[in-house]
Amino acid sequence: MKLGIIMMASGFSRRFGSNKLLYPIAGRPLFVHTLTNLRQLMESLSRDFETRLTVVSSYPEILERAVIEKACAVNNPESGEGISASVRLGVKSLPEDTDYYAFFVADQPYLRPETAEAFIKASIKSGKGIGCVSDGEAAGNPVVFSGKYAPELKKLSGDTGGKQIIRKYPLDTFIYRVDSGELKDIDSPGDLGKPCI
Repeated sequence: MKLGIIMMASGFSRRFGSNKLLYPIAGRPLFVHTLTNLRQLMESLSRDFETRLTVVSSYPEILERAVIEKACAVNNPESGEGISASVRLGVKSLPEDTDYYAFFVADQPYLRPETAEAFIKASIKSGKGIGCVSDGEAAGNPVVFSGKYAPELKKLSGDTGGKQIIRKYPLDTFIYRVDSGELKDIDSPGDLGKPCI
């Protein structure tokens, strides 16, 4: 079974005041914490899946690090459009016969690889075509889509990304509960209250 892991790292960090993905935390840029976790996830999942890791970004520093980490580095010249551009590019970077696409945002450094692995496996086992995490209040990233949704993912536009598809197919969506601390994303310097894993 083929699984594509896509890290979306093209945001403009308007609320943060500077490029938060390059902001140093515990001696490493924020995005490196997420990328390291995804590399660990990929290695763990490789026992059960044929995995590929893609990093979509408009920032040279991130793309260069992706190459070092042996990920597929995809430049995003359409980052101004919003998250949909990253989704489209991520899907197009992977083989046509990919069975599942797992999307991760680069500003969730507290999400543990073990949690991400359990989420992906539970989503696939559920038999549903879509899986997303929730802290009990709202559903969010990461998200998994089966390959049957690839055509729709490639046609997305605007800044709402895969949420458009999730809203369209609620009965085909599996919800996986995750502690809110792991799902915390970094939107402002005040969100940097604890060390990354």
